[in-house]
Parts: sequence; C-alpha cells; structure tokens
Amino acid sequence: MKNKKLLLIAFSVINFTLFTKAQQVDKLIIPVDGITMKFDQILDTLTVNNQGPWDFSKIKPTGSYEMSILPIKESQHASDYPNATHVLKSENGEFFWNYGKDGWYSMGRVTDNIEVSYEKGLQIFSYPFDHTFKHSQDLKTTHFFVPSKTQEPWQHKIEIEGVNFGSLTLPDGENYSDVLLATGKMTTIQGPHSILGVTLTLEEYFEQFWLGDYPLPIMENYYVISTSPTGTKKLEFKRTLFLSRSSMNTETKDQLGIDFYPNPTNSIVYFGSKQERVTIFDSKGSLIFSALDVQEIDVSNIPHGFYTVKLENEGNFSSHKLLKND
Repeated sequence: MKNKKLLLIAFSVINFTLFTKAQQVDKLIIPVDGITMKFDQILDTLTVNNQGPWDFSKIKPTGSYEMSILPIKESQHASDYPNATHVLKSENGEFFWNYGKDGWYSMGRVTDNIEVSYEKGLQIFSYPFDHTFKHSQDLKTTHFFVPSKTQEPWQHKIEIEGVNFGSLTLPDGENYSDVLLATGKMTTIQGPHSILGVTLTLEEYFEQFWLGDYPLPIMENYYVISTSPTGTKKLEFKRTLFLSRSSMNTETKDQLGIDFYPNPTNSIVYFGSKQERVTIFDSKGSLIFSALDVQEIDVSNIPHGFYTVKLENEGNFSSHKLLKND
C-alpha cells in the first residue's frame, strides 16, 4: 500500500462535532504467492454495537479456522473461472474472486453441492470503501446442482454498507486502531428445482471489521438462515472469526532456529541474534527496507499490512511473513 491517506471528515456524535481520521479500504492486497490466514473462532454470534471501541478480549475461542487466498492458477477449476484472479480455499470449498482495480468481485464457487460461475462477477464493494459506503447488487444465472446432476436457476444478491470506525481488541489481546465496521446480507435463491419443483432461500448475515488493505476482514460475525419451500425459517449456522496471532507464527523459531518476534507488531521486531542483512518486501514484491548487522528493526514508519522479511546470516537465509498493525 503506497502512502495511504486517511480521509479527514467531520461527524456528529451525541450532539457535538469532532474531526478525526476515518478508516477506509483503498484496495485489498494479496502477496504475489498468496497468503494463508488463520482465525480463532466460536460457534456463536456476538452482539456488535455500531459505536466503537469494540473489545472482545474476554471471549474464549473454542476452535480455529484457516483460509488460503491463492492465485487462480492454484485451482484445478481455473479454466471455468477465466475472469477470477484468486481462489479462496477453505474446508467449505473453493470461492473464486476478482481483486480488481475498482473493487472486489465474487466470480462463483465450487462446493460439495454447488458449482456456479459468474461471467461478469458480483461486486461485493468498490473502492474506496468507508463508513459512508452503501452498495447493493444482484444477478441471475444458473448453477450445477451436484446431487441431482442438473442445471438449476440461481439468484444471488449482496447488500453491504459501512457503519463506523474505531479500535478493536480481539480475544488474543491484539488491539487494532481505526478499523472499519461493515454490515451486510447475502441472499441466495436456488431453484425452482427442475425435478422436485422446490425453491430454497439462504440468507447470510454478517458484521465485518476491516483493517486497511488486508485481504479478509480481521473479525467476522456471521450466521445463516434458510427458508424452506413451505416458508419455514431455520437457523442453519452461526460463527464468529477473529484473526489469530498464529496466522503469523508469533514468537516462534524457524527451521534455522532464528527468533522472530513479536508478530504482529506496530514497532520493533527482534531476531534473537544479530543478522548480517535484513530486507523487507511489500505484498507486490518491492523492496522497502534494508539494513546490515542488526538484531532488531523498527517498522513503526511503514504502513500497516502484510510483508515478507528476509534474513541473511553466515550464508543461511530465512523468510518470514510479518503483519504490521497500527
């Protein structure tokens, strides 16, 4: 991310006016080789107020969840999604996205039950995306329903809007300042089925916290409600995800025994022993920092985001993912 300028706005809170920096998403950034993000989770949803700060430090996660965002070539279904730039792989299937210059688009998915591809894509949001943003879009197409091996009608609609911004504290104690809260709803109508004649409606509700150019929200409150052909509504699933420190292998040693901590950080990174050369590359592979004969570096002046730190010492090389926060 190059010299991000946070938008200066005026807004009214409890009958007085103040000036502050508003968080906005200028562009979602994915490292060239992709990235795997790990999350702590609870199989429940939380109450999220529209007004920050948000503090979830007392929540005790009960599990974990992992998602990898990879270049589209890493999917065996790449040829079916010619306009996708990336694939998200998780235990729920593969989801095809286009991280374009003007916004983020859904291009379809492949799961155990559904295969669907969008030619032009469903825009999730456009840039810049801030607390004043409001967007709605829908499309109609067909999907391949795996169990019956039939092609069926498919309708998909996104409704999303920015709500507010403030500081966020996650269950692992990590605090992120100036995150953006967005809320939304994704509606999917499957059918009517060509054989059974039934239609199923799924409504996915979410509250997401976005930080700068991170490719996924660092926290998501999420639940799904289905409506049966008879009109009966049912809560199908609920979950909350929190970006985990383990996403960056916090305070661990690599295969060469080199310490690298803390991670994430907003200031100093320590290596445990002096390194002959330290270089930092941004998500596009551009060199942004280099130092010789150091045991620690100060990254407080670089923008928040994901970086690759390469260490060289006595002919040995190691590479580390670094998450810089505010």
